Order: sequence, then C-alpha cells, then structure tokens
Amino acid sequence: MKITPNLMFLLLVFVALDGFCQNLPSLGRQKEAMIFYTTTVTFSGNQMVWSDSLFVRNSLVLELIKTDFVHDYTNLQTGKTNSTSEKRLDWYYITDVSRGVGMGFNVKKEPIEKNIKTFTAKSKDLGYGMIAEPFLPKDGYSVKDFAKVRDTLINGQKCFVILANRKVPVTYNGIMDELLFTKMVINPKIIGQNYPFISELLTKSFGGAIVFAQSQYKSGVKFSMKLDYKQELTAAYSVIFDKYWGLYLSNIVLVDKL
Repeated sequence: MKITPNLMFLLLVFVALDGFCQNLPSLGRQKEAMIFYTTTVTFSGNQMVWSDSLFVRNSLVLELIKTDFVHDYTNLQTGKTNSTSEKRLDWYYITDVSRGVGMGFNVKKEPIEKNIKTFTAKSKDLGYGMIAEPFLPKDGYSVKDFAKVRDTLINGQKCFVILANRKVPVTYNGIMDELLFTKMVINPKIIGQNYPFISELLTKSFGGAIVFAQSQYKSGVKFSMKLDYKQELTAAYSVIFDKYWGLYLSNIVLVDKL
C-alpha cells in the first residue's frame, strides 16, 4: 500500500483520537445491569414489603429515590375526607461502590455544591444499603459456612440452594438476637452479576448469581430478598446515568474529603 500524504494524515488523526479516547474517564459500559429487588421483613406478626431498582455500570450504582406523598381529598358525594398516597421522585443517588462514597442530587434543586448531598456507604440514609458483603459480616457467617444443600427450580430455571445454619449472636438497633440461618438460591446460568453489595464472595465461590436470600432470627424476625437481573441499561436510563455520572465527576472533590 502506498502511503500518501492524505493517508498519513488520516493515520495520525486516528492515533491521536485513539489516545484521546483512552485518556477519557471510562463510562464503564463494559458491565451494565438493571437489578430489580423486593425485600420483605417480618416481625411481631407484621410484614413490610418494598421493591426498587438499581442501575449498575461497573462500580457505579444509580438509584432513583422516591418518597410517599400523602394528600387528603374530600368525596363530594359523601362529604368524607379520604387519604391517598403516591410515590414521587425526589433524589438521584449515585454510589461508587469501589470507594464506598456517593452523592445525592435533589431533582428540585440546581446541582451545585451547596445542594449536593455526600455520603459514605455507612452513612447512606436512603435507598439500598451499599455496605460490602451484607450477608458476611465480620462477626457472622463466612463463605466457608455455606454449603450446597439441594437443587430447585425458580421460574422454570434450574437453580440450587446454599445454606449456613451456624447460630450466631447478633445485635441490631441495640437489640440482642441470634441468627439461626441464612439460605440463598443461586441461578448458575446468570453470569457476571456478582456485586459486593449483594455478595461478590459467595457468587465467586459458587458461581452464578443470587436470585433469593433469606435470614431468620431467634426472635422471629425474618428477612428475605428476591432479585432479578437484566443485562445492560435501557436507552433512557443510559442517558440519565450519563448525566449523573458527569455531575459526580465534576464534583468529585466533594467525596474526596470524606
């Protein structure tokens, strides 16, 4: 091939652009997922259930924080006052799981320094808890405590159950209790969905992805979580993620202080 001046120019432009792109902060598109979870907590005969979503791009997690807005209205026919509630979007939270820090952006306020909320994984006040390995605390179970006990089917897909049933003293909200067991259902065909805020260590050890987890305590408290995964973000959520990833980067000095 003859190297003409025009071809040489194009090659130089390509090399320059390639170097420029490599020096850009990575948007982390290599690993994306939408995680849908439903959490159920049962205690003293009462049950609390809530569902939400996590939007993941590599070590970054975006959450749409919604709160219940209650308002009263009067039925004109009966004259009675009734209440109704609806969820309203208040915040976008973005967490860098690898650093254990994040920022919150109020949808009603300009995203400038004085309006940005910063937090660590431990001080995060809303949304999903981003503490690493929540099922494997230092004073609780370890990976070695879990063993495969049986196969099962979830939504027609072959999965298997792992169980840890060593009794462990625990304290939560200042209350002493005893953890009786934790069991999880793993789908071995779901690959690459291993996250520290769920359990990266367990999924790396057993393979697959956790689709259900349940813990039970001596006091009668029960905790369970159902998880569904969808690879890649939708186009709409990719745009939102890009926006708040950009705001996070432009204000990165705020979390550097944490």
